[in-house]
Parts: sequence; C-alpha cells; structure tokens
Amino acid sequence: MKHFLAATFLAFALLITPIYGASVSRSSTLSPPTAYKPNPRTVTSEDGTRIYAEALGNKRNPAVVFVHGFGCSLVHYKKQFEDSKLLRNVYMIGYDMRGHGRSGAPFEPEAYESIRYAEDFKAVIDEFGVVKPFVAGWSAGGFVPADVVAAYGPSSISGVILLGTAMGPDEDLISIVTKPEMVGIFTGFASLDLLEFRSAALAFSTALYAVDFKVAFKEEQRFLGGMLTMHPSVRVSAAFRPYNGRAITAAQDELPFLVIQGAEDAAFNVTLVRDYMTEKGFNMEYHIFDRVGHSPFFEAPEKTNRLILDFVRDHA
Repeated sequence: MKHFLAATFLAFALLITPIYGASVSRSSTLSPPTAYKPNPRTVTSEDGTRIYAEALGNKRNPAVVFVHGFGCSLVHYKKQFEDSKLLRNVYMIGYDMRGHGRSGAPFEPEAYESIRYAEDFKAVIDEFGVVKPFVAGWSAGGFVPADVVAAYGPSSISGVILLGTAMGPDEDLISIVTKPEMVGIFTGFASLDLLEFRSAALAFSTALYAVDFKVAFKEEQRFLGGMLTMHPSVRVSAAFRPYNGRAITAAQDELPFLVIQGAEDAAFNVTLVRDYMTEKGFNMEYHIFDRVGHSPFFEAPEKTNRLILDFVRDHA
C-alpha cells in the first residue's frame, strides 16, 4: 500500500511540475500569438514575499491587471492573454497571488491581511512602470481592488472589472452572496484530513463551470494541481483572509465597474449580487451570461473580452 501511494504521488507531482514548478522556463509562461511574448518578472513585495508576474502587449496602451481566484494562478487567463484584439489594444499584466502558483507562500496568517495584497499589487505595477491601471479580478481575486483602494485610495486605479465575484462594504460579504451548498466545500479547504480535502477540491473544481461546460482534462488537472501544492496553513489563510470593502464602496462614484457573471454560477447567487451592489450604489455595468458558470472569462471568452475592451476604451 505504501509503495502504491508513493507511486501515485510521484506521478501526480510529475504531472503538475511543468505548470507549477518554482523555476521560470518557457513552458511555465503563457504562449501568445505572433510577436507578443511574455515579459516574466519576479518582484519583491513590502514584506519580502516574492511575487511572480508577466506582462504582454504594448505598454503605451491602457493597462489591465488580471488577478486570479483561489487555488489558481495567472495561467487561467490564457484566453485573455492570447486574444489578438486585447493584445493590440491593452497592456495586460497578470500575477500569481501570494500563496499561489509561482509566488511565495508565507505561513504566517498576518501575511494574508488586506494590506499585503495591496502591497503585492503595487510592487507588480511599479515593476512594469504602470500608473492607474484597470483591475480585473476573478472570484477571490475580485477582492484585490478593494485592498488597493483601502491602502492607496481610488485614484490609484482607473476602474474595476469583476468576474464571477462581488463588491460591497460588509466584512461578511462572502456569507451574504455565497450559495449555502458551498459552505461545506469551504469547510473542507481547512481540513487536514486528506480525503475530506480531496472531496472539497474536486467539488470546487466542478463548481467553477456551468454543468454542461466541457473542461479539458489538462485544465482540470491544472486547477487541482494548484490546490495540492498549497500548504494547509497557506490554504486556510488565503481562503479565509480578511475582506475590506468599505473604502472602495465609499469611492463608488469615483470608479466605474464592469461586472460579468454567469447565470449558472454554483458559488454565488448572481441575482443577489446584482441587487446587493445596486442597493449599495455602485456605478456599474452589469452582465449575466446564460449557460455560463463561475468562470465567465474562461467559459465565454469572446463575449468577456469584448466587454473588457469596450469598458477600457470608454473609461481610459
């Protein structure tokens, strides 16, 4: 039995190493078309945590920083970073959040406070020489604009693009908009029991997409590999980190919002999100895609990319 388990873990490690290995190589970066090539960097945040980032496109264009969701990495934005229209018109930056992918993963819970996420964001845009970018955040990555505004004010960004996520002033925002069936999955993230965590990870990977959406095997393994490489203490700190949305809610008249949701989102009640954000007074353009789940940018990239480009053009 021990030999079987060892062989199983070795095989899985070999599967995910090209995707989540610590070193930066050609295979670990995105593969855009034509002459556009990633510009990978590893920057040092304020507390010493190393953050992996890439940039693509013409630096003279308006910049959009893409922030991924929990358990994932910037490679999940490949359908944006490989889109020819976005590449021609937008300077795209993406990075692996602390605790994820190729970035550092400190064990201390205080390393996952709101200010740390803001400092990571600033370290990345400073490295690429960008001022007032737009911020596109998917799921938990959608909280980063709130972190940035709380730390540096609304003038630090040009607008917010929310993908399968929500924004508001309440500290318990997640419990307000999350569907009840997700509670058990989140509890499983904190478990040290291998089988319980495995069940939670598999359930969450399924919840990322609409029921009828066909996910390629390598994409499914990419997500599961990202979850597996997270230390349990990092997994808990990143999944349950504090949310600070008061400052960005207070600045709602100063920032435009583009919100893109999937009608079949298994994680969030997207109608409730719309009503909640409307009640809080956000200046937003809100879209709900039919037959799309928690990952609209991945399930419906053409529609998502077109909306992103139009939004940036309107507000740059």
